[in-house]
Amino acid sequence: MSLSGEKNHERPIERATEIIKGAGIVAVKGLGGFHIACSAFSDGAVSMLRSRENRPFKPFAVMVRDIETARRLSLVDCRAEKLLTSFRAPIVLVPRRNGCAISSLVAIGIRDVGIMLPYTPLHHLFFRSRSCPQALVMTSGAPLYVQWRRLCLSFRLRGWLFNAQ
Repeated sequence: MSLSGEKNHERPIERATEIIKGAGIVAVKGLGGFHIACSAFSDGAVSMLRSRENRPFKPFAVMVRDIETARRLSLVDCRAEKLLTSFRAPIVLVPRRNGCAISSLVAIGIRDVGIMLPYTPLHHLFFRSRSCPQALVMTSGAPLYVQWRRLCLSFRLRGWLFNAQ
């Protein structure tokens, strides 16, 4: 595992989550492609992500640490919980709780938010990190055939790029 821009970083997941916590954006190279991740609580990070992805209004999905976090941030009924915890690991639309700390820029003008739970070992490692926010915007970046360097240039990220391989 490595972080682009840092050689031999001993704790790449911890470093990546520190960047996210500091309102940065991280590209995560995973199983089927890239995820672009930032804190779901940071207006600045979500705004920067919208700008970089040229996605001014389309809602982002939010990955939360666990079902308890989903319940704290949104109104998860029995049906939504059953879906979220199923092996299919879907994104489920649920109403935000009043006073929810998720940035309004995640889903502009929409009360509902798309919630998902971690579904790969790497996601779980991110959320086990002390510095990881409890909710992340996780959007697909690019399929694996896109070269790493090209992704760096196309997103012009000021944060770091996390390579899980």
